[in-house]
Amino acid sequence: MLDLKSKALLLATLFVVNFLSFLFGGLLGVVVLLPSIGFALHVLRR
Repeated sequence: MLDLKSKALLLATLFVVNFLSFLFGGLLGVVVLLPSIGFALHVLRR
């Protein structure tokens, strides 16, 4: 079970990775973005 601080850190890391891949990849960034949004929601609901 993750505490709030590690959840925030994980989501921030995901956000930065998604933002960079969106800047550099365009379509590839969208492909990476969608599953990780689903993963972030899954982490938040736990």
